[in-house]
Amino acid sequence: MGAEQSKPAVNFEVGAFKVDDNGEPYFQMGPDTLRIPMTLHREARENLSRSVRDGAEDYTVNSYMFFQGGRKNRRFDTDINYVIFRQFTRSQVSQIIALKAGITSTIVLYQNARSPILIGCSEPRSLDCQQIRLVITLVLTDCQVLKEKRCSTLYLMEGMNRFSYVSTSAPIFEGIENFTIDKTTLYPLAVAGRVRKTDKELDVIRYITKVSSEGHRRVLLAAKPGMMEYQASSIFTYYCYMYGGCREVGYIPICPSGDRSKILHYGGQSAPNDKQIVDGDLCLFDMGGEYHCYLTDITSTFPVNGKFTDVQRTTYEMVLDTVHTVVNRIRPGFTWREARMVCYRALLRNLVEQGLLVGSVDEMYDAKLHRVFMPHGIGHFIGGKFMVKSEIDRYRGIGGVRIEEMFANYCLNLSHIRQLQSLMDPSSSLSPIQTIEASVAEEEDRGSETPVAYLKERVRQNSELSADRPDSKKKKGARRTFTDEQVAKLENYFDYKRYFTPVERTKIAKELLLSETQIKTWFQNRRAKNKRDENERREQNSSATVGMIRCTQCIVALKQAVAAIS
Repeated sequence: MGAEQSKPAVNFEVGAFKVDDNGEPYFQMGPDTLRIPMTLHREARENLSRSVRDGAEDYTVNSYMFFQGGRKNRRFDTDINYVIFRQFTRSQVSQIIALKAGITSTIVLYQNARSPILIGCSEPRSLDCQQIRLVITLVLTDCQVLKEKRCSTLYLMEGMNRFSYVSTSAPIFEGIENFTIDKTTLYPLAVAGRVRKTDKELDVIRYITKVSSEGHRRVLLAAKPGMMEYQASSIFTYYCYMYGGCREVGYIPICPSGDRSKILHYGGQSAPNDKQIVDGDLCLFDMGGEYHCYLTDITSTFPVNGKFTDVQRTTYEMVLDTVHTVVNRIRPGFTWREARMVCYRALLRNLVEQGLLVGSVDEMYDAKLHRVFMPHGIGHFIGGKFMVKSEIDRYRGIGGVRIEEMFANYCLNLSHIRQLQSLMDPSSSLSPIQTIEASVAEEEDRGSETPVAYLKERVRQNSELSADRPDSKKKKGARRTFTDEQVAKLENYFDYKRYFTPVERTKIAKELLLSETQIKTWFQNRRAKNKRDENERREQNSSATVGMIRCTQCIVALKQAVAAIS
């Protein structure tokens, strides 16, 4: 049983699991979703095996790493699972996985043959099927086979997460007392191994980050006063599943608005995204999709009506500058402690520069004043002479601002970070706040569906409003150049700003599929038209004033004539 076995000739294509032309298994939810080779998991297991071989103090050749399968959690008072089970990148339970330490080519999966996953499915999945699907050597049904293989040491997972304080208990099975047990080696090595991702894993994370970023953008486009928070959450989950194949999200979407945005981990049972978003609210949306048990975590903050108040803009820009300060300092070897120090000091510096605090940043940092404004960490895997001024009372009640971005520590080219930041920067021409209808027109040009029907309705209404305005009546030649959607978009840009830099014009031209000359000419003509309209309004106001004066003079003259006759 210990010899390497060839792949059985079995058709295991069930659901999202398939094989390519070379006979290699892969996972893919749908035609337009990411294809993940199952060798991704084999590489992760091999890396862990090598780590145990090199890191264990008393390593012996015939040692195994032993992982206990998880159990389903039933929803209270029902027989229904309240979440989709996920472990070992699979939604299966009652699995026990043993990896032979140090020998990366031999991996053994032990599956309870009486498990419902084998006998209770409409399409039973055989042990041979599991062998191919997980890219492993052997699939067996009895844990006692470890004794037959003369296993010398079992490395068991046992430890506590230092951040969440969640404990992992060592597995127990009948006959475990017959083996030498090591409970200290495996946990830290497994944790360290999960911190560093392989190239294949990074590809998955990039994919789900792209899907989640687009989901955020769809919510930004759809958000409007009067919407419920859970409706915004549903737009995100709909898009990620409909277009990204994400059956699950990484966590319950956190969609607070207004003063609720200061509540950490909002969206749970005690605060289930049940507030109505009102005009003037800041929305802090923390949402991330999940694909094949890999997830992302992105947070964006924006005003629901598309316009920051002075207080909101100041708060947002302080947080954004703090994020930029930390990201620009991150390099390989940059520790979490250093990152926290840079973050907290940058936050205090911004508060001082805005006149919200008075005193020395060093003294404030030593006194841990930053915890008043930021009572949490800065990320995850993804004094005597200062006082709080009364000015800070202006900022009470607006909630909070949080920005979370995804990046890989080894990257030297941080273009993808800059792209995400530009989407969240309110002063950027790429910001959804400034170009709220931008991507909807692109979707219509491509003929693809939008997740909510009223997005198209909003574009149509804007086009109709533009058509009703006198300044929207273009010459016949101009109508052949610009579509109604492009005109509506350009009008939105013009309402925001009259003059654009060459870089901004280039971005607008690329977005609307027009030339830079067309963009430049349109804005020149639009400014000229706006100036003519202003002159006409002044003349009309002046004419009305002259008319009123003349009318008054006539009335006075008439009264004088009547008095003279009398």
